[in-house]
Amino acid sequence: PYVVSAALLVSKQLGIVQLSTEESFYREHPTEMKKLFMVGRAVSIVFGILEIFLVYLIGKRFFSSRVGLLAAAILAVLPIEVVQSTYFRSYTLANSLLLGVLYAALSIAKGETRSLWAGRVGALLAGFAFSTRVSMAPVLLLLPAANMLYALYNGKALLLAIRYTARVFFTSTIWWFIFGIIFTNPTLITDPAAVWHGMTAQLGYGGSFFDIASRIKNTLPMLRSLALGSTLPIMILAGTGIVFAIRSHKMRHDFIWLTAVFILPYGYAIFGSVYAAIPRFSMPFTP
Repeated sequence: PYVVSAALLVSKQLGIVQLSTEESFYREHPTEMKKLFMVGRAVSIVFGILEIFLVYLIGKRFFSSRVGLLAAAILAVLPIEVVQSTYFRSYTLANSLLLGVLYAALSIAKGETRSLWAGRVGALLAGFAFSTRVSMAPVLLLLPAANMLYALYNGKALLLAIRYTARVFFTSTIWWFIFGIIFTNPTLITDPAAVWHGMTAQLGYGGSFFDIASRIKNTLPMLRSLALGSTLPIMILAGTGIVFAIRSHKMRHDFIWLTAVFILPYGYAIFGSVYAAIPRFSMPFTP
């Protein structure tokens, strides 16, 4: 991803790593390969810490300080998040961008005065997230969903709310989203067929995208593996807390609707993957 590339270029300028397009160079100099991984893992750690801060910020801003602190504490010890923060991958970066879009979407649904710029920044971050991981495409749905909720909260009839949402989406949201993609990875725009092929190949479906039977067969072993560690108990604990909050404290439904708008399409997108069945990009919602 672009952030890791920038970190590698800065590290090269500082003399920390040596970059080469020749694969044989790293075979002959394994220490340099280790340095590359250290830079990449440092980026993951930075964005892993940023995730904790963003979860706290969302909890504090839209609920209370106690909610923010508890959510941040849960995320900090969530096993899959701890593991992802040590990878030379883009998982924590994508999750940080997702949380940024969620913050913008909640601001829009709440009807804050700067919701116009919140929508633009949110769409830009959604473009960055899609450039980072193409499986993050459902993140864009958060913004029109937020605009729909805002319109309904302000007394608009359903048809008028749909028209309002469509107008904002096609006149602003989609263009800022595309700009975010072009700024970071224009290939996603110029060669969509290759992107689709790469995404389906990466997720490793046993059949077609709509072959439910093969996707269930591929997913079940991965889901069973969650029970071997503490990730599943923590997810169940957090989920129980969400249900309790809805029933006992009448938590605003905009948070529930927005998380569902992302998690359900994303869950279907990864459902059946031979190695990505664990919902790693919905984890920040759990706390």
